[in-house]
Amino acid sequence: MKKYDIQPTEENIKESLKDNVTGRNENVYQLLQLLNHQEGSWSIAINGDWGSGKTFFVKQCKYVLDCLNSSDDSQKGNINSEKLFNKENLDDIDKKPFRTIYYDAWEHDNETDPIQSLLACIATSNWASNPKLKDTIRKTADIGVNLLKVITPKRGEAVEDLINLVDKKAKDYKDKVDLEKLKKEFYDALVELAPEDGKLIVFVDELDRCKPTYAIKVLERIKHYFSVPNITFIFSVDLSQLQNTVKRYYGEEFDGYHYLDRFFDLVINLPEPDLDNYLKNTDGMLVLNNLFDTWADDNYCNHFCKDLIAHFSFSLRQINHFYLKTNSVTYNLLSNVLDDRSRLGSSEKNGLFIVYCFFLPLMCALNQANIDEFNKFIRGRASDNVLDFLANNSQFDTYYKDISSDSNDKKDTSTFTREIYNALFNGTERNDHLVISDTAYIDRLSIYKDRLIKACSLLDSNTKLD
Repeated sequence: MKKYDIQPTEENIKESLKDNVTGRNENVYQLLQLLNHQEGSWSIAINGDWGSGKTFFVKQCKYVLDCLNSSDDSQKGNINSEKLFNKENLDDIDKKPFRTIYYDAWEHDNETDPIQSLLACIATSNWASNPKLKDTIRKTADIGVNLLKVITPKRGEAVEDLINLVDKKAKDYKDKVDLEKLKKEFYDALVELAPEDGKLIVFVDELDRCKPTYAIKVLERIKHYFSVPNITFIFSVDLSQLQNTVKRYYGEEFDGYHYLDRFFDLVINLPEPDLDNYLKNTDGMLVLNNLFDTWADDNYCNHFCKDLIAHFSFSLRQINHFYLKTNSVTYNLLSNVLDDRSRLGSSEKNGLFIVYCFFLPLMCALNQANIDEFNKFIRGRASDNVLDFLANNSQFDTYYKDISSDSNDKKDTSTFTREIYNALFNGTERNDHLVISDTAYIDRLSIYKDRLIKACSLLDSNTKLD
């Protein structure tokens, strides 16, 4: 088994832009255009649910900015030659010089103060090796260390590490320090980190996953000490989760939304991905398609899985996990049904195709989307909403009509859906045999409830692991 999640490595970021995998290239362009036209200090929130691709999106933005501002002309040429955007030229996103930093807040969650880790990210950035910037970075870090000594009760080992990182040793300071003067020195040092007539862009990721104490401190430290006209902070967050973080810190009655409004000048909702484009560019993810030979990706199972993804509004990460599980639990079972060499007759195959092509993927989706609905489903108490979705699904309806077109007692799809569900999960067919039509039936009904539940557990002997 292998995971389908695509890690945001530089190569994957590059390829995702080249193929416009999520259909968000135009959104990347729009955000970079905004950065090129903004003036003063900004704090922007890119809002999206967990798993919606926020990290990929901000890293795509960072990659394009880094290429456009690279001293290597070939890097900038790559952005032009690949035709990543539907534009004749890139003037609107190449008006100003930029430097970028990516800060994973969750990675630094256990540290004492975010100032030290933000400065460490600056000191280890890809542009920090520039000889012209070394002294500025060291000065900024040195002032930052002194600032920490004043605003935190104890310096701690992490600050010592920061001192060592920039080859500085701690100095003796008087007991009384003019904090405002120190803040002004820090402000002036930060200004020098941005390119002339340009911007330093700091991408802050995973803030909503941090412990409440650290998440709040990140926001407040940036607000109080990093509000510099030529520095823009871009936070990729799930605002609904971040509001909960704020409430856990200040209390459930606290207004988390208005609190966050103090920190973000602009909130941009991450547009939904282009699912057709995503699935097209991740060709082969639904391994079940291999079973249909000449049908290729135009088969009931493929279309039904896409309908499930749309119905449950799965995020990109959820799509990856859904396909991983559906492939694993369904492949061998469905393969036996479709195999011409199996001992199953055509009528029994037609019946079992419903079980493994429709009921099993539905159970996989329910298990991922709503565990309470899944538990009700396997206990014979499926909600009307779930059964109505199946009955009204065009793929399911088309298949049922195909196998019952010649039947004299053909039922409507809603009645048939509940009949087969109750036969499988409530044992309503006493003879353990369900006739669906003249060309389809399910024999030994009692074995399939247990088989389906075991398949969804991934511990069934039929699970495809290779």
